[in-house]
Amino acid sequence: MNKNLKHNNTETKSGKRIGKIEIINPIAQLVFEDNAYVEIIAQGFKYADSPIWIKAENLLLFTDLPNKRIHYWKEHYKEPKTYLEDIDFIGQNTKNGELNSSALLFSNVGEITLMLYGEDKIAKMNAIIREPKFNFDTWISNPQKHQLITPSHFTEDKLGNIYFTDTIATDNKSKASKKPLYGLYRVSNKNKLELLLENHLSPEGIALSPDNKALYITYSDEKKDYLYRYELNKGKLNEDTFKVFDYTPFISDIDDKPRGLKTDKFGNIYTAGPNGLWIFNKDMELIARVHFTEIATDCVFSEDYKTLYITASDKVLKLKLRD
Repeated sequence: MNKNLKHNNTETKSGKRIGKIEIINPIAQLVFEDNAYVEIIAQGFKYADSPIWIKAENLLLFTDLPNKRIHYWKEHYKEPKTYLEDIDFIGQNTKNGELNSSALLFSNVGEITLMLYGEDKIAKMNAIIREPKFNFDTWISNPQKHQLITPSHFTEDKLGNIYFTDTIATDNKSKASKKPLYGLYRVSNKNKLELLLENHLSPEGIALSPDNKALYITYSDEKKDYLYRYELNKGKLNEDTFKVFDYTPFISDIDDKPRGLKTDKFGNIYTAGPNGLWIFNKDMELIARVHFTEIATDCVFSEDYKTLYITASDKVLKLKLRD
């Protein structure tokens, strides 16, 4: 495999190739399919984000929140189609016309789930996948009266426990110059809420390792950006064993930060942004980068892990991986 694969402004049967793949550690050649490239499979959105893969339907779902829509796409489609529209949930904690949900999750039991922070709940779609309806039932409702403020990403472990990040409410009398405080929360499958961690770094994405023994979070703090790894033991966070990767020396655009992330079946970590896609091994050693100018927001694997779908600005991208 070439160290740098450049495919700018070239056409394939189904779309345009962009960017280049940079192999940093030779082991990364086991990650990519031979002659791999980044392909645009859809574009024209205001802000594509939060992709999920539906195994039973071979279906990709993703949000375009400014347009208040969830879209779906299949491999043979020339363009995506609208799955749900007018996704504008108004609750007691939002102002009229304010959007309050962007995070999608496909749960272990096969339900499409959203974080509805204006209504202080995690909700699941009350409809079958093939016949979507704008009808959501409460799954976890305001556990222990924690007010959801700015949750944007959440993930689920093998036992059905939910991990999410959110702003921690502070006293209104606090000084305006004081930095916001953020928390990592765990909601157990019995609807019990725990605050596992709090700090002043703004969380941008969250993912679990395949064995659920590690939790990864991307953080941003003004002009500094990080990937953290925390060890987990029976749902408890071990703060003394965390590891950090610092993206800061590589940042060229302060608006392009690390956001959503996923892990593959081998434990490799894929982070969307900055400046494309970053790939680490399970020890958080950088092994490859995929460079493109679009601002990557999140990513998701197909069920067989042979394809990675990436939401990026107004586009959805596809990258073929080795089995």
